[in-house]
Amino acid sequence: MNKFFIYCGIILASTLFHACSEEKPEHQSQEENKGPGIRTVQDLADFASAVNSGSPTDKWQDEKGTINLLADIDMSSITNWTPIGNGTFHGSTGSADRYESYCQGPAFRGVFDGNGFSIRNLRMSSNLSSSASVFGFFGILDHATVRNLTIGAEINDASNMTLTAADTLDAGVFAGAMICSTMENCINYAKVHIKGNSTDNRRTTAAGFAGFVYADDNEGCTLKNL
Repeated sequence: MNKFFIYCGIILASTLFHACSEEKPEHQSQEENKGPGIRTVQDLADFASAVNSGSPTDKWQDEKGTINLLADIDMSSITNWTPIGNGTFHGSTGSADRYESYCQGPAFRGVFDGNGFSIRNLRMSSNLSSSASVFGFFGILDHATVRNLTIGAEINDASNMTLTAADTLDAGVFAGAMICSTMENCINYAKVHIKGNSTDNRRTTAAGFAGFVYADDNEGCTLKNL
């Protein structure tokens, strides 16, 4: 029997969904920043579009295949964020479907290293009406790793996630859903506001990091130093 885990508010440090890691990662050196990676708002938007369309992401990968964030990015100019990996997630919470969860469509399946940099003024807002919706900076992490990344800032930052759901929704500032993935050394300052659905027997999860965390019998999920 497959196993599952749901994180809905468990790893939050306050009602404002503000959490800090034990130790903030150091930035890469100037020499390290010369390689391929994400440096600008346009880079990030293009990378998200490539993941969601199934296009190659080689141009942003280093020699190890890692996607590196190489600068702080101010998202003030983006008013309609589409999650990286905006597929659908079917999360099980009962024995009727053997506790099996799965995703369909685009998901992020690589390694994203923030290198201690921040995504600032990230405004995530949507009125979601379809079933199996996910929302966050990443929509779905599928056998992926996200590390050393900060979303928002302690002061002078407008990062927030404001969602309305009419059906099943899994939402987290960093990821809506995680499948056998790792998230470590990450910091969230973004506030979360969720208006749940009005339909019986529909799940709504919301968290500062990941809305739904799923691990099967063969591979686990890791959340560390959040």
